[in-house]
Amino acid sequence: MFFEAGKEKNTFTSAISTARFSHDIKPLDFFDLSYQEALPKKEGLEIPLSVFRHGESGLKAVTKYLKEQKNLNYSDIAKALNRNPRTIWSSYDKATKTPLDYAPSIMISTSIFADRKLSILESVAIHLKKEGLSLKEISLELGKSPKTIWTVLERAKKKGVVLK
Repeated sequence: MFFEAGKEKNTFTSAISTARFSHDIKPLDFFDLSYQEALPKKEGLEIPLSVFRHGESGLKAVTKYLKEQKNLNYSDIAKALNRNPRTIWSSYDKATKTPLDYAPSIMISTSIFADRKLSILESVAIHLKKEGLSLKEISLELGKSPKTIWTVLERAKKKGVVLK
């Protein structure tokens, strides 16, 4: 049982309370962590790099593509991107309502987005850099300036990513 002998308080609740106050964790963070760990990862989904050329943020672009082109629901997109379904819904809701045309381009797996400490654009840029593309090639593929890609990679390095 969750109750310890001689104590009135639930030990699980006590552990959460202790962690919340000592580490400044919000109650929904526990839900998000346990929810993400319980979900099976959706492997094998690929997206074209052309999704990033439309001016949307990285998460909005990927979410919009997976929702409209692959007909996935919010839960499946969340599993594939290692995100919360509420975040996916919000991202899609804020994305432009105009239909987008996705040109054929290099395909990348959604598994590169598993590291939550990195943004979507950081994950893509790191993946392409590790594949051997130059800053100029990455910027052409993503429709961003080389300076933006350089900044994104520098931000990733500050987060501890090694680009070798």
